[in-house]
Amino acid sequence: MIQRLKVFLREGPVYMKGFIGSGLILASFLVSAIPFHDRLGRHYSIFTFFISELGQFGQSTLAVVFNVGLFTGGLLLIAFMIGLRRHFTSRMGRLGVVIGALSAACAAMVGLLPMNILYPHFTVASGFFYGCMAAILLFTMALIRGDGTSLPRWTILPGLAVFFIFGEYHVVTSEVFNLHTIGTIPDFIAVVPIIRPASFWPLTFYEWLAVLAMNAWVIMMSVLLWNNKRAG
Repeated sequence: MIQRLKVFLREGPVYMKGFIGSGLILASFLVSAIPFHDRLGRHYSIFTFFISELGQFGQSTLAVVFNVGLFTGGLLLIAFMIGLRRHFTSRMGRLGVVIGALSAACAAMVGLLPMNILYPHFTVASGFFYGCMAAILLFTMALIRGDGTSLPRWTILPGLAVFFIFGEYHVVTSEVFNLHTIGTIPDFIAVVPIIRPASFWPLTFYEWLAVLAMNAWVIMMSVLLWNNKRAG
């Protein structure tokens, strides 16, 4: 099984790596969210819970499903990002490939460093969010400048939308959810259920919005590459 995965990562179609990578991640989110409830008995909601709470051992019933799915999906997205080098030849596009692969590696590491290991977890999670925002911007700017000729020009608009969503996430969370503020709370994980609003928490909603937007961009690119393969 591991050998087949290695072969697929090395030789498989780029669009399949995107489909399966994002699909695994989203499926692991959904499956682990179904039986989830916090220590106050509240069921999971993207409006009030952080994504990483699904991978928190001792809190999430199916934390293993979340962490394994995120790690495996992250590996596939590394291969997907590296595969985009065939479609982006400019320096800006190639830089997007490098940063995109590093961002996907950070996503995979989140699966190995769950929320229980808070500071390493926060570091790799931040690497994903900042790296993904930078990579999407670089890919989009490369498209604006005429790179990625195998891709339609309208893909610029979804790229800008995803970049804007990540920007909104960073604006909303930067002042209240950062290494300094976490460090001032003796037990951040224990405090979260207590301070969690009943119906809507911008911190968690914009986090979810950014991650869903990123996966939508990957799936969109995979569909376009698949169509190119069929047309070719």
